[in-house]
Amino acid sequence: MKEAYNYKKVFEEPYVIYQITRNVIIPFGIPVTKSIIFLIVFGIMALCWKFFFALGKAIPGMIPVLYVGIPYGISTLVMRIKPNGKKLPYFLWDLWMYYTGIFLPKKKYAGDQEVLYLDQKEIRFTPVTIKTKEKEGKYATEDTV
Repeated sequence: MKEAYNYKKVFEEPYVIYQITRNVIIPFGIPVTKSIIFLIVFGIMALCWKFFFALGKAIPGMIPVLYVGIPYGISTLVMRIKPNGKKLPYFLWDLWMYYTGIFLPKKKYAGDQEVLYLDQKEIRFTPVTIKTKEKEGKYATEDTV
């Protein structure tokens, strides 16, 4: 009897680095997405270095804790967030595509189709006259649609 396998956990495993160079092998894995988020947060903190340096000066030995702890904590929290059941990079990409493709151009959709002519203030239809033939002794009528 055939078994159905669920590969969801396998495909959701993050890419992990175990070897930095040929000679440097680390005993634990570093997730790539977490390290990228760590570097982005660290870069933002480096741009605002005066604030964090002044904050770290208040307590001796606080600067290394700030520059390692804050990026690590933020990257850990970001990896746990799954808005709409998606991973954060995919969610942000979809949000960007919606914002630039639909929200900014102010497009409207109905039934998965774009509604056209919403920018016109008044839409006029030309009247059409439909003439029906006489059927079974009834008189012909004219209807305007």
